[in-house]
Amino acid sequence: MNVRCFDEDTKELTHAHIKDVFNTGIKDIYEIELANGKKIRSTKEHKVLTQDGFKSLEECLGLNHKNNSAYITKNTLIGCNGIPVHQDFNWMKIKKEESITNGRGLQYIAEEANVSYHTIRKWLKVLNLRFTKKEVATYTKVWNEGKSGYKLKPRTKEQREHMKNITPKGKDHHAFKGGSASERKAIANFFNSYRKEIFEKFNFTCQMCNKPFANERIDLHHIKEVALYPELALDINNIIPVHVSCHMTHHGKTSLFKDKVKKGHRKTSSWAAVKSVKYLGKMQTYDLEIDHKSHNYVANGVIVHNSQRYSAVNDYETYEARRQDLKNKQNSIDDMDEDNKIWFKNMQEDVNGFCFNVYREALNRGVAKELARVVLPLGVSTKLYMNGSIRSWIHYIEVRSDVSTQLEHREIALQAKAIFAKELPTIAKALNWI
Repeated sequence: MNVRCFDEDTKELTHAHIKDVFNTGIKDIYEIELANGKKIRSTKEHKVLTQDGFKSLEECLGLNHKNNSAYITKNTLIGCNGIPVHQDFNWMKIKKEESITNGRGLQYIAEEANVSYHTIRKWLKVLNLRFTKKEVATYTKVWNEGKSGYKLKPRTKEQREHMKNITPKGKDHHAFKGGSASERKAIANFFNSYRKEIFEKFNFTCQMCNKPFANERIDLHHIKEVALYPELALDINNIIPVHVSCHMTHHGKTSLFKDKVKKGHRKTSSWAAVKSVKYLGKMQTYDLEIDHKSHNYVANGVIVHNSQRYSAVNDYETYEARRQDLKNKQNSIDDMDEDNKIWFKNMQEDVNGFCFNVYREALNRGVAKELARVVLPLGVSTKLYMNGSIRSWIHYIEVRSDVSTQLEHREIALQAKAIFAKELPTIAKALNWI
């Protein structure tokens, strides 16, 4: 089964498969309600997405538990199911800067967001990020620079024909819903005379939400879609009455339109404050293991992290054998013969495989994950969270990117250097890093 998850590299929502569901024991459970109406039940240890990365509920909310009551001591925004990327201020700001650098302007942003040029113009205005004349002038020339003494002429017949030919039509058009406009109008006119009969047949009740019509607008919905079953287009037994809102929601989720909905809806996380927290008592708990490098998923509209279980999925690395440098104990020399390199790699695979089998067995027997981890090898992949001032980053990168530093540590420093150069190009140039 596919679930939605948050890619920490791209900052966008995507999908990944559930690999496993596992028992995490009986624990204290809290119900968190957000300002946007979303609710989630969770342990205090489970992590949620914050603007500073994933943190446990206890840490990010300053959760206090006294006398069967829970209290929040910190105000933290929590990541939720997304909004289209072009509606996010930070995403649009970054893409605008990129579009100026590469000289492609609005069209570049539209292609990145998979929406139309005009949609981007609208949201640049809404987010107060519109291109100024000075910004446009940095990457494009005035179209009539140096030209004078001429008049604009109407488009020629050839030009009009060209525009007509390049415009997507039929099923290639982004708004295509099957059939033609005249056919859909004819079908609608046919059923107009049967509306009262259909409403009475279904007792004036929406057949999607099972609520009475009240004062809401009502549509007639084909149970089997006209695009797939044209022979049932005029079959009154293939028609049910539904609220307009239910109708629109349904057609956003059907397989027929799924690809078209996805095309224009690259999404990033939205943010909501915590409204309240309630202690519910001790309950049986479970967690999901997600087949994605970011190890998280969207639960009831809230972005939560996979537990430490992901360390049990052969998440380790093997290293190539190198000879010890006798002069510098932090350094190693890559001059080992191929036989020794193969032997060392095979031994790592054997040891890692044995350790991970023991770890999984310990989890299956109910051993706490923080205790079961003691059998894991040093080769387990580890995620580092690092922060510091610009000055301390410069010092760290200069010292640890030197060839005298252990290779694995030097690789981390070089990656940090690349990020530094991207985020602070002026300083990086002054240091001759780019």
